[in-house]
Amino acid sequence: MNAFSGTQDAFSGFSDTKSLIIDSQLGDLTIDHPELKEDLDRVRQQFAMLDAEDRGWLALMGGSPEEDTGISLDTLKDVARRLREEVAGSALPKRANELRYSYTFGKSFIIPDVQTDSTLSKRGRKSVLQTFYDDPENQQYLFGEEAQFTMHSASSTDGMYLFLGDNATKRGRPVPITQITAIYTNPDFPDDIWGYKREWSSYNADGKATPEKKWYLTDRFPDNKKKPTTLNKVAVDTTKTIIDLRFNTQSGWTLGVPDLMAGQIWNKKYLQMIQDGEQVSHTLAVLSAKVRVNSQAGAKSVGAQVKRAGQKAGGTVPYGKDNEVDVFSTAGKTYDFGGLRIFAAFYASSVGVPLTDLTADPSAAGASYGSASALLPSARRTIEARRALWASWYSRVFKWATGKEISVVPASIDESEPYRRAQLTVLAWNTGLLHED
Repeated sequence: MNAFSGTQDAFSGFSDTKSLIIDSQLGDLTIDHPELKEDLDRVRQQFAMLDAEDRGWLALMGGSPEEDTGISLDTLKDVARRLREEVAGSALPKRANELRYSYTFGKSFIIPDVQTDSTLSKRGRKSVLQTFYDDPENQQYLFGEEAQFTMHSASSTDGMYLFLGDNATKRGRPVPITQITAIYTNPDFPDDIWGYKREWSSYNADGKATPEKKWYLTDRFPDNKKKPTTLNKVAVDTTKTIIDLRFNTQSGWTLGVPDLMAGQIWNKKYLQMIQDGEQVSHTLAVLSAKVRVNSQAGAKSVGAQVKRAGQKAGGTVPYGKDNEVDVFSTAGKTYDFGGLRIFAAFYASSVGVPLTDLTADPSAAGASYGSASALLPSARRTIEARRALWASWYSRVFKWATGKEISVVPASIDESEPYRRAQLTVLAWNTGLLHED
């Protein structure tokens, strides 16, 4: 299965069209300007490379053709590595990750019987739940802002969040998907994960690395089933438990899918188009007119003077009698970068954020202030669903930590602006919905 086949078909022959445009607009100039011909050849090569990258995307599905178990572990780890780099150093993925984090964790989660101040029991001690919540290490890796940003970033780049908790101390830390090398599932249902095999390097005080590998069972491992001590000759560490959360799953799929994976191809195209536009702008700045020469001798003379003129923007070239200079219609203009907004729009749609927020460009919403400032209802519902998913995961963490069923509820993210609330109140009063009685 090729997850990007539809996108590939949509862009089939795209570079050929662009090459024809280049030839029709600037092709005759290359005869007298060899340096321009080299620049245009490089542009054509980049178009060809872009099309080559669009062909033969990695098949994302693992398992046999008869059994679709979703994205393979090796492919997911490769995608995660690329997405982590993009989130760290590419404008659109970085912005999208920050936006989705602000939507998802911008409001609190309501945890029953947990207060900011200590909740004391009859014996004058904190409850087990409050003690677990207030623990500094748990604040660092579970409940604090830094922890929540790390948790959210895992959904953007890894498609999964793995929290490895110590059953004795009730503390834990996240494990990156890149350290997972095998998965233990229900033999009859591949989407029911019972354990993860982790391989990593442990360093001593001298900096010497020692390879480590262990299996960890998840909190979903059946209570009525005896826990194994080894799996495939690798020890199972039963003193710890993994509480995992997978994103964008489908029925029968073992692993999750990163939130930003669908936007990768559009981010690549957007960046490529920006680079192409930069090159075109440079060319338009250097060449503002073409010389029509009516004699062979004049052509050689003007050609030599053009060559000596160099590549400085806005330069002029002398010409002789009976020669003509045609000023390009593009003189003094630059590349229409605004036309590239469609690529940013496709990316925004792929990762589930409004275009106005992604590009920080209110003009993308037209003249509507409300559209530019409000979170779209569809996006709001998507974020509410994601917040509900995190709330259910927090409930599983509390069940592991305290042994009790604790229902975590996400607070409402609906934020009506003051003037809108005032308008609603006036409208309700004028229509009789609100009255003195």
